[in-house]
Amino acid sequence: MAVICIARELASLGEETAHELADLTGYRYLDKAYVEKKLSEYGIAAQEIQRFDEKKPGFWASLSRGRDDYLHFLKTVLYEEAQIGDCILVGRGGMGIFAGVPGVIAVRLTSPMPIRIERIKKFYNCDERHAEQLARQSDNDRDGFHRYFFNLDWRDP
Repeated sequence: MAVICIARELASLGEETAHELADLTGYRYLDKAYVEKKLSEYGIAAQEIQRFDEKKPGFWASLSRGRDDYLHFLKTVLYEEAQIGDCILVGRGGMGIFAGVPGVIAVRLTSPMPIRIERIKKFYNCDERHAEQLARQSDNDRDGFHRYFFNLDWRDP
C-alpha cells in the first residue's frame, strides 16, 4: 500500500496536480466528493460533513457527538481505502490520519498569494479584495481543522 496525502492551499492547483499524478501512477484518486460519498454510506449526514470538513468546528459543534462520529468514520473510510490499494488523497486531514504510517507520504502544495488571488478572481468572478478574503479564510479554516482534530501545523506536513 502506498498513500500520497496532498494538502493544498485554495487556488494552488492541488486537485489538478493530484488528479494528474493519479493518472500518471495509476493510483486511485480520493477527493472531497469521493470521501463524502463514502461517509454518507456510513450514515453521516451531509450537513454534518459540511460542519466539520476542513474547518475548525465552532464552540457548539465541538461539543456535539457529531464531531466524534465524523472523525471516527473519516478515519474508517480512509483506512479502508488505503487497505484496498495505492491511492492519492486530496485534503481531508490525511497527513494527520496517516501520520507515522509506513508507505505514506504527505506533501503540501502552495502558490504565492498574488497568483492565488488571480485564480480565485477568475474562478469566482470576484474582485481582488474578496478573492484575498476567500484565500485567507480557506487557509485559516484548514489550519484550524488540522490543529483541532490532529494537533498539527497544516503548513508543515
